[in-house]
Amino acid sequence: MRRYKLRSGLCVWTIATCCLQLAGRAHADRVQPLAAIGAAKNITLDEAIRIAIHQNPTLAASVVDVRIADAQILEASGIDDFALEGDSRWLSTRTQSGGQANETPFDHLRIGASLTRPLPSGGALGFTFATDYTRFISADSTMKDNHVFARSMLLALSHPLLRGSGVAVARAERRRAHVARDVAALRKAATVAAVILDVSQVYWELAFSTAEVEIRRASVDLAREQLRAVLANIEGGKQPPSASAEVEVAIASREEELLVAEQMLRSRSLELRQLLGREIGAIGPTLFASDRPTDDGPITDLDQDQLLINLVQNAVDAALETRGAVSVGWHKTGSYLEVLVSDEGPGIANSDNLFVPFFTTKPNGSGIGLVLSRQIAEAHKGSLTLQNRQQTSGCIARLILPLQVVARRPGVP
Repeated sequence: MRRYKLRSGLCVWTIATCCLQLAGRAHADRVQPLAAIGAAKNITLDEAIRIAIHQNPTLAASVVDVRIADAQILEASGIDDFALEGDSRWLSTRTQSGGQANETPFDHLRIGASLTRPLPSGGALGFTFATDYTRFISADSTMKDNHVFARSMLLALSHPLLRGSGVAVARAERRRAHVARDVAALRKAATVAAVILDVSQVYWELAFSTAEVEIRRASVDLAREQLRAVLANIEGGKQPPSASAEVEVAIASREEELLVAEQMLRSRSLELRQLLGREIGAIGPTLFASDRPTDDGPITDLDQDQLLINLVQNAVDAALETRGAVSVGWHKTGSYLEVLVSDEGPGIANSDNLFVPFFTTKPNGSGIGLVLSRQIAEAHKGSLTLQNRQQTSGCIARLILPLQVVARRPGVP
């Protein structure tokens, strides 16, 4: 910002006074109250997150993928269903004119049903029941026809031999469907976490921009009050006419800073509208953040949210590498709350560099997530540790926070 230094002299003072008075009137007409910066709409962080989750197309696609995976699990579960099959057959023979005399005409009816149960090892057990009825037609009209009834039952077992004769192979399709469902759920959770993180960051930037505009406007109003007081003193002969020049320069400078802050506010509003799936352009309303950061200390509830988001995001990224699962649990231990975030990923290869700033094993990682998470936990008088799981592959993150810190959050009894 350039600073202007006034020199003594009647000519310079006259020119500067005229210019600054004209500029002051122009800025006074141009600067509007905060609520008059286009159409205004206040929005809370919770409301913004709900709208973003509802409108996000990637998340909607993730929900569809989970439903498709559920349908595939249902389809794969049919592999163990009983198979019922029924059949019937009718056969009738007659001796044609000129045929052999020893051919006895007959009618034959067969009705059967079978029930088959697939075995977990890949084979099948089947039971078949059939009823046969045969009528032999006598060539002599003085003799009665012969009727024969027969019933049969069959129990059959089939099973593949050598390779492929096991539960792991026979039920591979079902396990594949469950794994696909877990992957779809993890992708959905990762998308939700990314949406919450992006909206939270842009929202608080908007909140700070809103507060900055209010501060800049208060600064301009204060300078104008000072100018009115100086002009009153000049009229009363208590101050020389040149006394108002410096105040008017300050007003012009502060109004310029206010215009820059308003432009930044509009930019942050556009970013948030884009994340919320709203129309982007000058027609839409300017969003204002109605929530404000708390003044309880350098660490706020937002930092606690960020801490949990970082831990869950790391667990999801690790589990995606092995198509494993992620679990989150918590329990009370004395005056502390212990949160456990477990994953079935590859585990920790080098624990010495876990909390080293800018060290990362991810292609697009920054290396500051875990460092920041531990700092947030320690600032809350808590702790954060990570270690490999003992019984299976993967890692477990253990976060311990005082209950009084957790109870300070809104909505927590």
